[in-house]
Amino acid sequence: MQGSIAARVDEAGSRFWVRHGARIVELVRRGGRDAIRVRDPKAPERLGFRSVPTFPVDPAWVRTGRFTPLAEPRSVTVETARPDLRQQVTAVGTVEVDIEGTRHRLTATAGPRGRLTLSFTDPTNGRHTAPWRVVTLDPAADDGTIVVDFNRTVNLPFAFTQFGTCPAPVPGNHLPVAINAGERAPHRVTGPLATLAW
Repeated sequence: MQGSIAARVDEAGSRFWVRHGARIVELVRRGGRDAIRVRDPKAPERLGFRSVPTFPVDPAWVRTGRFTPLAEPRSVTVETARPDLRQQVTAVGTVEVDIEGTRHRLTATAGPRGRLTLSFTDPTNGRHTAPWRVVTLDPAADDGTIVVDFNRTVNLPFAFTQFGTCPAPVPGNHLPVAINAGERAPHRVTGPLATLAW
């Protein structure tokens, strides 16, 4: 390529911008700052990837909870996988769920296609799992009943690369009970995992 090209992207958005062979240059905007990522299918991390370890699926981790929507969604500033970056997430309500006989309340944020997301920390972080994980929930029933299947808890991209900009949980979204369900920490090729301290 000769000369220059220009493009814009909205906050929290991304755009596959330039292609060169199999490589793709992605333009992203996070926290008011622009950045580029190079996606290379022949990168050592990609070639060395085999699978994501998981806890055994356990029906006991499928819990029925209760969703209480906020009167109005609100924007919340959260930490991210990058210590120099903050992002905004949209809180839409709370989910209450019983675990080991104790009721816990987590803030739910807006997810894709009308679904909800619960991003949380728990005592497994840093030992068996990434510093935080997320589970996506189907919309609640009309009476507020909602199913929380912790077996579907997954890692965010920052668990696989030190260049991730993933938002951390809303402050207070900590479960004091070890959630031995869903995805475990992947086997990283290089680079440290992010840390989180409230």
